[in-house]
Amino acid sequence: MVREHLVNSSIEVFRRKSYEGTTITDIVRAANIARNTFYRYFRSKEELFLECLNEIFFRWSREAPRDNTALSATTYRSRLNRIFVAGHKAYPRWSDMLNLLRVAAVKNPKMFGDKLQSSLETRIKPIVDDINDCIEQGVFRKVNSELLATMLAGIFEYVCYFIYRGKFTQEAFDISDQTVDMLFNGVLAHTSKKRNR
Repeated sequence: MVREHLVNSSIEVFRRKSYEGTTITDIVRAANIARNTFYRYFRSKEELFLECLNEIFFRWSREAPRDNTALSATTYRSRLNRIFVAGHKAYPRWSDMLNLLRVAAVKNPKMFGDKLQSSLETRIKPIVDDINDCIEQGVFRKVNSELLATMLAGIFEYVCYFIYRGKFTQEAFDISDQTVDMLFNGVLAHTSKKRNR
């Protein structure tokens, strides 16, 4: 309970003050705990920061669990929409923390470079697994699943960003459904009429 409270309080402190701008003093004040209580749970600010990132990602994952349902085009579309809506809900916190990790990785690649890569790979792994399942079950043609998963993650991140900036006014599910429709059906107009030459 104390650990969870400490992580939740710290996420907001990091978001407000940045990783570098946050001190242990800021963290213990926000959590309303003693300094020695902090050290009972975490060895350093760095360890807590990484735990905050993990917690946000795992909350997102819990909201859109990967089940064992056989995948069809319909069930995969539905799963992508669930993932997007859960990601949209987690986006402000997750994006802020990931951006802080990106900055930290540039300033201190030895300490944070591998963690950045690991965080990004952890994010796309469930998507890669779903794509591979779709390929095995004949829903998708054989494609580079890592590349497609990376593209999907990038698309959804940009779409979430623009939703939060007010560019799209529809509900997250409607935007997701349109995005998935474009991915599944392409954007080229299909017509049986011959083109005039």
